[in-house]
Amino acid sequence: MNRRPSDEEMRWLHALPIVVIAALAITLWRPAADAPPSPGQEQTIIGLAAVLGSRPVSADEIDNRLRAFGRYPPDPRASRTLARALIACGTERLDEPQRKRLARNLYDVAVIGDSRVESVPTALRGIQQTVATTGCGQSAIDEIVRAARDVARVDPTPRQDWW
Repeated sequence: MNRRPSDEEMRWLHALPIVVIAALAITLWRPAADAPPSPGQEQTIIGLAAVLGSRPVSADEIDNRLRAFGRYPPDPRASRTLARALIACGTERLDEPQRKRLARNLYDVAVIGDSRVESVPTALRGIQQTVATTGCGQSAIDEIVRAARDVARVDPTPRQDWW
């Protein structure tokens, strides 16, 4: 018995590809990349670069700038450890472009966003490479990278409903 599909069944068959395409689009869609630093954050990055080049500089000055980058400041112990390690390594020996690159990498580590987690390893490598040009020993460089990794936090309330 070959029965002919009813009109209602035919409508569902026509709608099925649309439903499948919509489900795939929702599943594969990703949120937009995080916005670039705001003008205020850009000024903080430039300020951090200037502080990294000045002597004498206190750990408080670096720590305050690290904590001012994002909505969720890093753990105070981690940012203080990073600030002390940067001072001990002598970042004032870096030229201005290197200090700006270091400050930008520190920003990338300290700021939380939907896609920033993916940029943390690249930023840590950038920090390591920049600090290595100061002439610091490997143990001091490792301390800076370890402290920078501790500064990188995960958003305490990640966005779950991005679609």
